[in-house]
Amino acid sequence: MHGGPIGTEQLISQSDPEKSVNLTISNSTAFQIGNNNYLNVGRGSDTKSGQVTKGLNFIKYRYADVLGSTSLLNDSQMQLLRDNLARKWKEFARKVGLRQPEIEEIDHDWERDGLKEKVYQMLYKWQMKEGSKNITVGKVASALCELKDTDLLNQLIMLNQNKTTNG
Repeated sequence: MHGGPIGTEQLISQSDPEKSVNLTISNSTAFQIGNNNYLNVGRGSDTKSGQVTKGLNFIKYRYADVLGSTSLLNDSQMQLLRDNLARKWKEFARKVGLRQPEIEEIDHDWERDGLKEKVYQMLYKWQMKEGSKNITVGKVASALCELKDTDLLNQLIMLNQNKTTNG
């Protein structure tokens, strides 16, 4: 256990190492328990009991391998994005480098065709802009990481693992 900048920890009880530990932490604003768990306790009016935050740094640490992947996005991974981006498509588009005028153009041109078509056209425009050799798993993973969409990121990783083990 590691104390924050100001902090004292006091262990209340530990009866069995395999069971959970009761722990009281006082006079602390931030501390780390274990290797990957970071707790940030705010001092705002609605944070009396503390607020657990999974920051972007934790997500980046957890998914470091896939974030650096230079594997090209395959058809099944692209289909996964088409099927699941939905309302996050504009944020995703920004994260992969499309500019606001390009996003607005897609939104306007495909308004009558619906959300699925907007997502499809956004991905198509991104692919044309980047070139098919620059559409990597790492770029998509980074965008999903920034959006904190770990569910979709995990699905992308599963497809990536299947691609590397089967092909």
